[in-house]
Amino acid sequence: MRQHAILLLAVISPLLAEQGVLVLQVKDIHGQAIVGLQLRAEGGSVSAPTDVAGVARILLSTQTKPGARLALQLVRPPRDLVFISPWDAQVMVPPFDSAKEVLIVLANRGDRAMLEDGSALTSLAANLLKSVQPPPRNEMSSDDQRRRDALAEVSKTYGLSPEELDKAMVYQTFGPRPEPSRGFQFRCHHQFIWKRARKAAAWRLCGRSLAGRILRSA
Repeated sequence: MRQHAILLLAVISPLLAEQGVLVLQVKDIHGQAIVGLQLRAEGGSVSAPTDVAGVARILLSTQTKPGARLALQLVRPPRDLVFISPWDAQVMVPPFDSAKEVLIVLANRGDRAMLEDGSALTSLAANLLKSVQPPPRNEMSSDDQRRRDALAEVSKTYGLSPEELDKAMVYQTFGPRPEPSRGFQFRCHHQFIWKRARKAAAWRLCGRSLAGRILRSA
């Protein structure tokens, strides 16, 4: 009987130890674990540095329950990093007895590999959609200007130029096209983002685009 009790305790203890703990696995856009990084979750403590597998554990507030959405912060990162997934740096707390870590993907700010990575471009597009907002009714500014402003803002956040980001998103959406159709691609792409920001179904005009995949899966 005593041996059975010891065995039961050995099985239950790891689960109890994870109650109230958010377990993350942090990787870069190349799939490599990021080691030595500390993170903080909203209402939680600072994690110990990520281990060789990129795993970190954050002790959460006793009020935080599974299903809650929490904003993450990088604490004194060893290099200039930006969030790729989740794109808004917010995670949903899984059941505490879950055996799976929450995957976090980061990239070096200014890393041009983001322009060739589908997941990274999806994150940038999501931020762009968030940034393009309909103007106040009394504001006199053109749609094109607001689109350019949003593109400049997001590009700066990720350390990229607006021109190279715009080109990469168009290429990811439509693929290579002959030069005569390039103008249409840019117009359709820009109209898509702006109209979707105004909650219009513009993806019907532009086909199966990168931004469309984001929005249909949101």
